[in-house]
Amino acid sequence: MKNNERYTGQGGITVIAEIDSAVNTQELYTLLYHIGDNIKTTPVIDFEKMEGLHFCRWFIIEGLVDATGCTFSASLVYAAYYDGTAKYHLNELLNNCLSSVKLIYGYCKEFPVGAAATNEAIIIILKKA
Repeated sequence: MKNNERYTGQGGITVIAEIDSAVNTQELYTLLYHIGDNIKTTPVIDFEKMEGLHFCRWFIIEGLVDATGCTFSASLVYAAYYDGTAKYHLNELLNNCLSSVKLIYGYCKEFPVGAAATNEAIIIILKKA
């Protein structure tokens, strides 16, 4: 409960983005391990600034094959639980960690770059993924 016993809604989001096959996936693994191994001190993501965040994690899925033999490209997965709405959470993530989000998702297909990488454009891509 927050704000004088008023209920604050909670939500969760899972974003799955295809990793560009032209990039070195090992570099992305190294970046994500660095974040995870230095959770309190990493300059990459400052989780302490994100007031509504309960939990989040990025991880990579590789080598998936379904029952019919269809293979799937390597993907970056982001899962988070937070107070508020998905839009509020994604805005909080981008407002506090924009350069880091651009760095992490720079390994993925269809992620906007340069001047096109506005908060609005990134949120659209993350919600679509």
